[in-house]
Amino acid sequence: KSFLCVLPDKEEAAHFHNDLQSLMENEDVYFFCDSFRSVAKLEQKDATNIIMRTEVQEIISGNSIKPRIIVSYPEAIMEKLILPSAFKRLTKRIKKGDKVDLDSLIERLYEWGFDRVDFVIEAGQFSVRGGIIDIFSYGEEHPYRIELFDDEVENIRLFNLDSQLSIKTSMWAKVIPDTNYLNKGQNKCTLLDILDPEHYILVLKDFLVSEHNWKKAEEKINEQIIYDTNKVRKGNESNYNGDISNAFADLTLIKKLLGDFKKIEY
Repeated sequence: KSFLCVLPDKEEAAHFHNDLQSLMENEDVYFFCDSFRSVAKLEQKDATNIIMRTEVQEIISGNSIKPRIIVSYPEAIMEKLILPSAFKRLTKRIKKGDKVDLDSLIERLYEWGFDRVDFVIEAGQFSVRGGIIDIFSYGEEHPYRIELFDDEVENIRLFNLDSQLSIKTSMWAKVIPDTNYLNKGQNKCTLLDILDPEHYILVLKDFLVSEHNWKKAEEKINEQIIYDTNKVRKGNESNYNGDISNAFADLTLIKKLLGDFKKIEY
């Protein structure tokens, strides 16, 4: 069986995740977080959070039923994901030996919201220097360096941002954008919709505290929705890509979905 562990807040969930990783080195333990630095400031996205969130979406969008542990907290559970079918369409794999049309690749990266820079420093950026393409995908903790010989992929490796030295070579690069940014107005679902209750056991710590935090998060999100809606009506740009009202599930739905799982409460 796999486990979804929901703790009352982000800080406690992060400590719990770190403890599990230290104690269970041979197990697959993931941290499912929200995309933002604060639920009260939805315009401030956090690239590192999105990378961890994307990692979880990738593993649950596949067909593997390998046991795993996912650690999360109320705000992250409330934030919706794109459907697994849409996620797969927004994943591009570049393999060693592939023929690559550089202009087409650059156009695709622009379409996916990547920024072209001189040197990549965070997820969502890419750079091109001759036959070398650096891409910082949301699907990896480190950026890829793809080396071309003419139009053929000769070498792919992950590299360290600070030292620029290679961490490891790879047979392929997995390019994933910020998928929620690209799916304005599209159907979305929660993590609880995607996880199969037959394969996952829900572990809830201090559920009454979590429920209180869920309510507080919902209030803050609703304040942001009202603020953002008024902002757009006045002709200004949305802080959340114009899709904030479809970005979060309400507490009523969350409680209904939680009821589908076998639970351990403590």
